[in-house]
Amino acid sequence: MASRHMRDLLSKREKRTRERKNLSFIIVIMFFVIFCVIVLTEILVMEDRNKNKPMSFFSSHSRRSGPEYEDRQVVYEDAELYKDIVDASRFQTSSKSSSASKSQSVLPSRGNLTAKDAVWQTVPGTRFKFYVYSAHYDDRKSRLIRVIGASKTRATEKVWCRFWYTANVSKVVAAKTKVIRENWNMKYSAIFIFCPLEFNVTLPQSLSIVHKLKLPIRNLLIVRDNKGQMESEDYQGQSYREPPPERMVVCVKPLHFTYDKVLQLLEFLELNKLLGADHVNFYINSVSPAVQCILNQYKNTSHDVNEKDSSHDDVSPSKTGSQSNAQAHNQWKGSLHGTQSQSKEDLQSNTHNQWKSGLHGTQSKEDSHDAYSQPNTGSKARSHPFVSTYEWHLNMISQKEIRTEGLFSALNDCLYRNMYLYSYIMFIDLDEFIVPKNNTTLVELISWLSKHLSTHSIGSYSFQNAFFYLQWPNDDSIDLGNRFESSLVSISKTKRKLKLHPHKQRSKYIIRPEHVVEVGNHFVWEFIPGHGSLNVPQNTGILHHYRICEFGGNDCIKQKHVEDRTAHRYKTQLVANVEAVYDRLKQRCELDVF
Repeated sequence: MASRHMRDLLSKREKRTRERKNLSFIIVIMFFVIFCVIVLTEILVMEDRNKNKPMSFFSSHSRRSGPEYEDRQVVYEDAELYKDIVDASRFQTSSKSSSASKSQSVLPSRGNLTAKDAVWQTVPGTRFKFYVYSAHYDDRKSRLIRVIGASKTRATEKVWCRFWYTANVSKVVAAKTKVIRENWNMKYSAIFIFCPLEFNVTLPQSLSIVHKLKLPIRNLLIVRDNKGQMESEDYQGQSYREPPPERMVVCVKPLHFTYDKVLQLLEFLELNKLLGADHVNFYINSVSPAVQCILNQYKNTSHDVNEKDSSHDDVSPSKTGSQSNAQAHNQWKGSLHGTQSQSKEDLQSNTHNQWKSGLHGTQSKEDSHDAYSQPNTGSKARSHPFVSTYEWHLNMISQKEIRTEGLFSALNDCLYRNMYLYSYIMFIDLDEFIVPKNNTTLVELISWLSKHLSTHSIGSYSFQNAFFYLQWPNDDSIDLGNRFESSLVSISKTKRKLKLHPHKQRSKYIIRPEHVVEVGNHFVWEFIPGHGSLNVPQNTGILHHYRICEFGGNDCIKQKHVEDRTAHRYKTQLVANVEAVYDRLKQRCELDVF
């Protein structure tokens, strides 16, 4: 009896279980049917709305012609304005003056605004902060003007581009915004704003970014066209379509927190010059008076772009393309042991006297030469300053609203600002140097790579990060009696962490700008199709990163390390140059004694 009772209980449980499963299946089917009905109803309603719209500007076949706003009233008003503009443009064939008058009556004028470049300007009328900084013509994939800006990371508000040909002649096109990838998920981000240009549309002189077409114009950006400028200029008597060969510019993220590390700045500028840099771009948020004075001196001093820096001859013996890295390494090894033709004392004395004479004006114009300028060697030679600075006052709270003063806007502005003007762009911080192992300059390193590898599709050269922790003691060979030799970190700090970071982790890079679309802090995010990055082997060159332990404390110095004196090949010239610059500017810039 007991067993029969148990069988009955089990049978009832199985029956209830089957009923529950059937009921669950029916419920799922019902929900699915309801969902389909809702979706179908919404589609039918949307189609009905499109049929009843007063105009077809935002209809399915022309949706790409304008942005989709959340505010329907804004959509309607801007669509009506755009319709009037298009009508006026069509009317232009019969009456040009009437068309201009019609356009002016439809849209607000730009008033007395002056077109500017490299200044943060506001886009009025948006719910959230929206700023624009610069505009660059880019015709590599399609004709467009790429505007560098900053705005909300998610759901960026839609805007329009208004092209200006004269103060009274303009054209409106719908803009597309793209958030720059590296934004750390903060409220605001660096952005690109794309203003498309049809094939038959003339490149405007300037443009404005507007949220609503009726609102007053509050920004006016100069449209930069580096490629057109390079094609139209005459370089050494010949027109050209490529930048002067083997020229490199350095891009540095915004200087902030009243940056005041004078010696670090001088070391950065002078060592990068020895490494082959022809120009350095700085974005200035806030710096000390002394740093500003130093930068002004570099800005006001010409740097000959047509003559190889003769100081390279004092660093190490020159080598031809046929020399192997091993042969070159032996030559440099010899130079490190005092086989250079000019002694350290003579070199420092001569360089110092040149600077001193230049400061007091005792040299003739033909003989004048200083540590951050090169002489003009001919009437056709073109000179430019070694440093350019750009104001960087973005009204967003750094590290709370946007990442580090909006550095990704700065890095990408530097990319497009120098595209076609330089063959290479290097992105590094002030405590970093990309140092070749077996070449004197970075341009020579890239040239050597091109002889041994197929580099036609290379858009970026990535260098692994190596920490030289400042807590490690100075190199034993340092002359403690020489205040500059013992204070320059690239010379005094030679202990390096044995293990390097993988590429894309703290790495830095050099790019061929015409092959790059979007850059980040440690690697390139987007290339022109068909191009990519080359991971440079660590026995060819690495990133020297001089800093304290990255996680605080001093435990980092317990890690395995090696002695790396690669930078010592520049020691003699670097110390002489930094000392000469410092002594020349210490009174003019009121530099502290150290």
